[in-house]
Amino acid sequence: MMCNRNKGLTLLLALGLLAGVLVAPAGAAPGRAGNFELSVKFMDATGATSNVSDAGSQVNITVNVSVPAGMENVTDLKLVLDIDSGGVQAEAPVGALNEGEFREHTFQWTPVVYGDHLVVVTAINGTDAAGQTVSTQHFKALGSDITVRSVEASAYTALIGVDEVTLSAALANAGNAPGTAGVTFCIDGTPLATVDQDVPEGGAANAVLVTDFSGYDLTDGEHVIGASLTDWRYSEAASTENITLTNPAARLAVESLTASDGSGLEGANITLTALINNSGTANAPDQTVEFSDGSGVLGLVHNISVGMGQTRPVIFVWSLPDVAADTNLTVTASLGASSASVNVTVLARLARILLSSFTVPDGLRIGDEVNFTATVRNNGTGDATGVVVEFFDGATRLAGSGPFNLSVGSSKAVSLPVRLSGTPDALHTFIARAGGAELNLTKNVAHTPVPARVAISSFTVSPSRRENQPQDSTQSYTLTAVMQNSGEVKSANCTLTIREGARVVASENIALEGGGNLTKTYTWKVKGAGGHTATAALTGSEADPAASTKTARCTLEYTPGFEVLLLVGAIVVAALLFRRSTG
Repeated sequence: MMCNRNKGLTLLLALGLLAGVLVAPAGAAPGRAGNFELSVKFMDATGATSNVSDAGSQVNITVNVSVPAGMENVTDLKLVLDIDSGGVQAEAPVGALNEGEFREHTFQWTPVVYGDHLVVVTAINGTDAAGQTVSTQHFKALGSDITVRSVEASAYTALIGVDEVTLSAALANAGNAPGTAGVTFCIDGTPLATVDQDVPEGGAANAVLVTDFSGYDLTDGEHVIGASLTDWRYSEAASTENITLTNPAARLAVESLTASDGSGLEGANITLTALINNSGTANAPDQTVEFSDGSGVLGLVHNISVGMGQTRPVIFVWSLPDVAADTNLTVTASLGASSASVNVTVLARLARILLSSFTVPDGLRIGDEVNFTATVRNNGTGDATGVVVEFFDGATRLAGSGPFNLSVGSSKAVSLPVRLSGTPDALHTFIARAGGAELNLTKNVAHTPVPARVAISSFTVSPSRRENQPQDSTQSYTLTAVMQNSGEVKSANCTLTIREGARVVASENIALEGGGNLTKTYTWKVKGAGGHTATAALTGSEADPAASTKTARCTLEYTPGFEVLLLVGAIVVAALLFRRSTG
């Protein structure tokens, strides 16, 4: 299915070659077996000494063998290399080696599989297995093993060259080293682009490509999207769902047609404006819009270009035809199979009375006398005489003007006083008429509101009693007056006055909305032992006589003065001193 790429592995998975075998000296003869000292080191292609290297790269295994002091000389020494228990085997003859001498040999090995490897080097004299020395080493070959697990798209429908779609390939690294994969995304086997993506050891990552699929000559319909890569091996995957692609195309429609005026005199010019909309996915150049009135073509407008997603106006100036009487015409703008129409009235040159406006005040109440105003216009082609403006409440005539004349194109505002009657708290339809023209307005006419009436609901003092206060001190009490307006109009002529006897404690004008409540608090300074009375009174034309006055009473008590306490103390002390002197 997939992207057209070389599926050959980037690593030659050939068997590692073993080379560099040392040749034993000529004439060496078998000797006695003995124990040996072995050292093994690994070196990669860069010269670094490590038992970790990249899989697929050559590793030098250098073995140093010697006969320790006190051990027997040997004549047929050889080194045997075994990797992964027979996976790789090699043998290097060393020959004779005397006590205190050493030999060094380098095996060359290319690990072809990533992972952990067991490297065993054996030094043996001839066939003397009992006296052999074995060195076991662990080596790790590193390699990334990245594969494509799945492919997904951010959307499975797209407009070629317009919509950007994000293709995402899910990658997994089964190796023991991080790697970078060159992921090739394709559609129907055709490569789109290659994206390099790092994938951590044993981890996962997503390779992402954003494309609008332009430049590939793709046809409308379903397409297969996929991705492939070559790392340790070749890997590919395709999305489980095909993507549906569509090439851009214009889609034109006449959205609306409007006229600069809904009517006009014969011979006058009216501007027709057609709005052309392109809801498609491509530009539409060199279009022609046709204007007609049902009896024939009025005109053509050429060379109209409408961009993708745009709406543009197309203007045609129409000279109204001659008519014997007022005539309604339907004008149509057409583009292909799409069209829109508008009605225009062609007016014969006659006097024509129109009502251009009609105003009635707000806040109407039964019994009010208000002015109704209508503006009359002669929109015809001849002078008008004997024009009369009349105002109605439904079928009831309220007022009418005297006759007057209107020249062509002139207007006159007529304002007349009317007194409102009929049903209160109801909607009334008011009508203005003149020369056959009519305008109407619907207004609510309310009842006459109940005047403001303010009463004192309650009048209290807090606290009602204070005891043990300093002699002749002045104490503060809080007076609270609650008032209510039972009328429908906000109070404006009502004053609350609070007195203690003839002394005025507080006085202020009370502005209270109709049907509302108001709470006022005042500080009352009281001096003198005993009871005290405060009187709250409402005055003014809006005060309710039945509840305009209320009283509140408090009590104040003093403790004996400080001077009295000193005198008593002095008497007690004097008495004690007297008793001591006489005793």
